[in-house]
Amino acid sequence: MIYVAVDGKYAGYISVADPLKPSAVKALRELKAQGIRLVMLTGDNQATAQEIARSLGIEDFKAGFSRHKKRRSSKSFKARVAS
Repeated sequence: MIYVAVDGKYAGYISVADPLKPSAVKALRELKAQGIRLVMLTGDNQATAQEIARSLGIEDFKAGFSRHKKRRSSKSFKARVAS
């Protein structure tokens, strides 16, 4: 996110996102077609996460996750699946 100021006063922000790789889009669509549930955990803000999830066909996503929180959630998920 890039914050913009005009004459020293807040004027808004510009949201920047990395482009999605076509191969990633294809792979996720194939996984979903096989009935695999996709969950996206991202450090992006809610609006950016929602747009990315929508473009990837992911219905379940969580925004605002730090690396630590993503790692902890991943470990928790793996433990639930393993049992």
